[in-house]
Amino acid sequence: MHPMTMSGISDHERDCLQHALGLNRARNPYRNMFMAEPGSPDDLVFQELQRRGLARLHSGPRPGLYPDNSWRVTEAGARAAGATPDQARRIAA
Repeated sequence: MHPMTMSGISDHERDCLQHALGLNRARNPYRNMFMAEPGSPDDLVFQELQRRGLARLHSGPRPGLYPDNSWRVTEAGARAAGATPDQARRIAA
């Protein structure tokens, strides 16, 4: 298990949330999606984030279209990733 930060999420969990929101490349979130192969390490991270209300499964694999789970970050997850309250509300809407 990854060590927890002050906000109760690990650095890796924060990195995954930030990547989903585009905060790893920009100051303002510009997307809300993370694709992960079912059962992969990142998919397991998002399953745990979902359990804690920080992410939700948007859609599962679709045969013939794409093989991955599509995850979305919740408003609480966006705040945990470092988004401002206004950004978090907007991105999770």
